Amino acid sequence: MDKEEIAIEYFKALRAEIDLRIKNQSYYTISKIVACAALLGHLTKEGITAAILTVPLLAVLLDFIILHNLATINRIEVYLRDEIECFGVLYRVHNHCYGQNTNG
Repeated sequence: MDKEEIAIEYFKALRAEIDLRIKNQSYYTISKIVACAALLGHLTKEGITAAILTVPLLAVLLDFIILHNLATINRIEVYLRDEIECFGVLYRVHNHCYGQNTNG
């Protein structure tokens, strides 16, 4: 395998990871909203003080999961830009993976 073939395989694998994480991002966001709303609904029966203290804490904890996912996407993109592009084949790799014209 030459460097270009290796770069293409890395690119494909990392793009698949990014696609999966982007799909998970909407799942995490929706889960956060549903969990906070459910907890808020349950705790308002107990008393408003419990809800005021607990729901924001849960929201912040879930935000850390969301932030971690976004940071990982960013790190992968930086790796693709810095490492795959250093082979001088990023344009050809992208075109090869997405079936675009490689002339030029």
